[in-house]
Amino acid sequence: MQTEQKRITSKKQTAAAGKKPGKAAHTVQAAKKTRAKATPAGRRISESKKTRKSAAGRKNRRASTGTAVYYGLMLLAVIAILGVSMYYVNYFQDSLAAYEASQIKYVLEQTAKPIVEKNYLMFSQYEDQSIFRYETLQQYVSYMRGLLDDKEITYSEHRTNETDRKTYTIRADGLRIGEFYLRHTHNDKYNNPIWEADGMKLELLQPQTYTIEAPTQSTVYVNGEVLDDMWVIESDIPEFEISIDAPAVVTIPTRRVFRFDRYFGLDSVKVVDRYGVENPLVQDGNHYTAAMNYDDERMAGFDERVEEVAKKISCYMSDDMSLYYTAKDLVKESPAVKKLEAFDIRWIMSHKDYEFLNMDVSNYLSYSDEIFSVETRFDFKIIYYTVDPEYYPTAYRLYFQKQGDTWRVFDFELL
Repeated sequence: MQTEQKRITSKKQTAAAGKKPGKAAHTVQAAKKTRAKATPAGRRISESKKTRKSAAGRKNRRASTGTAVYYGLMLLAVIAILGVSMYYVNYFQDSLAAYEASQIKYVLEQTAKPIVEKNYLMFSQYEDQSIFRYETLQQYVSYMRGLLDDKEITYSEHRTNETDRKTYTIRADGLRIGEFYLRHTHNDKYNNPIWEADGMKLELLQPQTYTIEAPTQSTVYVNGEVLDDMWVIESDIPEFEISIDAPAVVTIPTRRVFRFDRYFGLDSVKVVDRYGVENPLVQDGNHYTAAMNYDDERMAGFDERVEEVAKKISCYMSDDMSLYYTAKDLVKESPAVKKLEAFDIRWIMSHKDYEFLNMDVSNYLSYSDEIFSVETRFDFKIIYYTVDPEYYPTAYRLYFQKQGDTWRVFDFELL
C-alpha cells in the first residue's frame, strides 16, 4: 500500500515537473535577471557577451569581404593577362602582316603587271599628253599593238647610286623600250620601308616630220582636222612671176608651207580651195604639194574671145595684121598697146601664110568682176615661099579688163 502511494506521489511530481511555468514563474525569473543585471557583476557579464558577439560579427564580415576582394583581384589579374596576351598577339600579327606587305617584291609585281600584260591604255598615261591634241588614243593603241603585240616584255633592275629610288629597265624581245621606277616614300609604324610606284618613261615613239605646200587661199585638212596656221613656216610664195606693172587689183596668188610632226602617220591629207573644190595633191614621201585650182571651169565661156585676141597679137608680130585692127581688142593707151608699138616686126621673113596649131586656153584667174588673167599656148606655123615651114611655140599670159560689155586686153606677157 505504501508502495502504491509512493508511485502515485512520484507520478504527480513528474507531472508537475513537466508542466510549463506559469505567469508567476516567468515574472520571478525576469525579476531575477533584472536583479542580476542591476548588479555590477551582471552588467559586466552582459557587456562581455555583447562584445564577444560584436567581435565575432566583425570577424565574419571581414572574412567575407576579404574573400570577395581576393576573387575580384584574381579576376582582374586574369582579365589583364588575357588583355595583354591579346594585345601582343594582335601586335605580332599586325606587325607580321605589315612586314609582309612592305616587301618590295609585291609593289614591284603590282607595278610591272600592266607593263608585262601590255596595257597600252596605261602606257598612254606616261606619254607626252600634247601628242593627243592632234592624234587619238585609238591611233596610239593601234600603233603600239603593231609594235609590241608579238614581242615578249621583260624587266630587270638597273643599279644606280640612289638609295631611295629603284630603276627597272623594260625590254621588248631584249631591246630596251623604257624604264619604270619605285621610290621609298616613308616607313610605317613598325619602321618597315614603304615603296611606291614612281612613274614610267617609254622610249618608243619617234615623231615624223611632214610638210605640205598649198595655195594660201586653200584650207588644209590632216586626218579630217583643219591644220592651224601656227604650223606655217613659209608664206607669200608667188604662184608665178609676172613681168608687167599690174594694177593694184591684180594680186598674184601665193602659196605657203606647213611643217608639223606626227607619231602615228597620216590617215588622210586633203586641200580644198575657197570654192570647196579639192586641190590636186601629189605626195613625195612625207612631203605633199597641192596645185592651185584655176577658174577654168567657171570661165570656160571666155575661151573663144581669148583665142581671138591672142591670134591677132601674133598676127601683128608676124606682120600679118596692122596695129590699127589689132588695137581694137586692146584697152586704149594701155601697156599692151605700147608693147606692140615698140615691137620690131622685121624679125620675120616674107611668107605666104600662117596657121595656129594645138591651141590651148587655161589657167584663168579672176581678180575681180572686171579683171582676169588667162594663159594660152599654141604652135604658130609660118609657111614661107622658099623654105620649109617654121613652127614657133608661143605662150601668152593675157590680162583682160571689162569695158562696157566688151573684154579687152590691157596688158600681156610672153611666157
